[in-house]
Amino acid sequence: MSLLLIKKWGTKAWLWLKHNWYIPLSLLAIGVSYILFKEKAESLMKALMENREGYKEQAKKVDEIHDKQISERNKHIADTSKKLKKLDVAHKENLKKIENKKGDLVEDLKTKDLASELDKEFDL
Repeated sequence: MSLLLIKKWGTKAWLWLKHNWYIPLSLLAIGVSYILFKEKAESLMKALMENREGYKEQAKKVDEIHDKQISERNKHIADTSKKLKKLDVAHKENLKKIENKKGDLVEDLKTKDLASELDKEFDL
């Protein structure tokens, strides 16, 4: 059982290393440069910190842009929904008008048919 646990831990460690290879490499570079060039290590550390701060700023801007796009999309969806509801109401009204006209035409046809049948019956 412990061999499987070691294999699982090793696989996870290898996976982490593949995705975050720059962290151990950076630590190794910092360690080597600190030993060889003590004053250069501080500038390297400072550069890494500035890079991290730059990343945070860029991530914040990306989040802001994304939030703005989402709000614009939601506004567009709401506007479109309102327009569709208005069109649906207008469509229903037009259907009612058409049904009323249809009923009137049917009544007209019935009266015309009655008149033509009366003409046939009484040979008019």
